[in-house]
Amino acid sequence: MKKAVAAVAACMMSAAMIASFAACAPEKSAFERAQEMSSERLGSREEWEAAFADPTQGAEGNSYTFNNANYRIESEMRASASNASVVVERDLVVGEEKVYLYQQTDMYIGDSEEVAQSLTQEDYYAADASRYEHYYRDDDGVWAMTTVSSIDLALLYTSTHTDELTEYADDYDAFVWNDEKQGYCRTVSLTGLLDTTVTATLTLKFQGGKIAAIMISDSSAAEGAALSSTVEVGVIISYNGQKVSLPVVGKA
Repeated sequence: MKKAVAAVAACMMSAAMIASFAACAPEKSAFERAQEMSSERLGSREEWEAAFADPTQGAEGNSYTFNNANYRIESEMRASASNASVVVERDLVVGEEKVYLYQQTDMYIGDSEEVAQSLTQEDYYAADASRYEHYYRDDDGVWAMTTVSSIDLALLYTSTHTDELTEYADDYDAFVWNDEKQGYCRTVSLTGLLDTTVTATLTLKFQGGKIAAIMISDSSAAEGAALSSTVEVGVIISYNGQKVSLPVVGKA
């Protein structure tokens, strides 16, 4: 009986430890999630073009509406050349006629893990009938709000090297299904850090009939390049269920 109780207790402890470790495990990056995703197969050019439909229905910086769009674009870009590297993480959430934007840019020199320079952008926007409310942090880090007549914000932007969400709508013939990548691929030439030329694989993945992930991988400096250089990009696009809660003015 004592052995049975001990065995049950050991199992319970083991399960608790596993749950604890799972809770503490770091969230996977946008690149890792894009890499692990398996794409749906699209059967026609029409399905391909429809997958890139603009969720904002053409909303612009002075339309005073986001047309009830509801989506999220998470992206991660890592680039290196010579002894310099940069990491850019971006999160754009559109929902309930509001927008949240967060972008963190960290620059490194050499093999040091210490950030040489860091830039952070965090903004909220709320659409109204004839204006936008712009929420931002003041010089003291406290949330402030002002009204603006237009916003300089690319609502469909995905990353430096993959441009807007609708970028590949007309490129149906340029991509080929790749079993290993579990997505549609093509080779691309990019301008990397320090203006180096990089060759890489661009992969698109689809879920629910919509573009769901964009990935740049397997990069290397172009033949004859003077500097070694790499670029890695992961973009995850989620649709529906997004909520944006505005910050409290006057609070840090």
